[in-house]
Amino acid sequence: VREAAVDLVGRHAGARGKADGQTLDLLLQRVADKSLSVRKRVILTMRDVLLAGKGGFGSVRADCTAIQRVLLRANDEEQTVRVAVVQTITSLWLARPDGAILAEDADLTRMHVFRARADQLVACVQQERRVGGILADVLRRALELGTNSTDDDAAAAATTEKKRHAAAFNHRAARTLAACILERILESDEGGDEGAAGATGAAASAISYAAALRVLAAASPELVSPPEDRLRVVATLRPHLRAREAATPQARALDNERVE
Repeated sequence: VREAAVDLVGRHAGARGKADGQTLDLLLQRVADKSLSVRKRVILTMRDVLLAGKGGFGSVRADCTAIQRVLLRANDEEQTVRVAVVQTITSLWLARPDGAILAEDADLTRMHVFRARADQLVACVQQERRVGGILADVLRRALELGTNSTDDDAAAAATTEKKRHAAAFNHRAARTLAACILERILESDEGGDEGAAGATGAAASAISYAAALRVLAAASPELVSPPEDRLRVVATLRPHLRAREAATPQARALDNERVE
């Protein structure tokens, strides 16, 4: 009955194109339900609402709350729920968006989808720092998809190869997210020259982006520090950090958030 109720709520939200606060409250109550099928259904319903692209749960804060509660099921005792969590985060931030390309394929002029994803990731980390470690672990699982299998059976090997291709794409998408976040840090720095208040606000914004960059680095250091250029991020950030270091304590906090 509870699963049917969640399914009905999901269908209603899908028909409207978004979910209201009442719907979110019901889903938040059921995401830790004792029933495996209910927990999984709630996670998939939240994913569908967030991916609908028509307002999600009504606000950035509400969307982040939903994502955070999904992440808190990352260590669920049931494997299918854990898999649903990884699939949800992959769908939200790593899946190939229609008409979008990755940073390695061309310049960033068509990267608005990944910029929006990066902003959502940053907002989630900023709203609740405790999910950072969980998110890093979930991203790590997505990046490791299919990389440890040694199946000899032809059909199993073909499936494994598909998983490896998916993992490779997830790596590229995550590196693109890191590039977008780094870009946002530099933008916030450039926009902080209008007095002390502007500098403080820009530095505070940069701290949030740096914290998200740190989560990606925890998932895989190569996302933010490619083997061919391991000092790129630090070399890019240091001049901006030093320029503001004397002006605001936020800048020093940002320096502490940098990826080593």
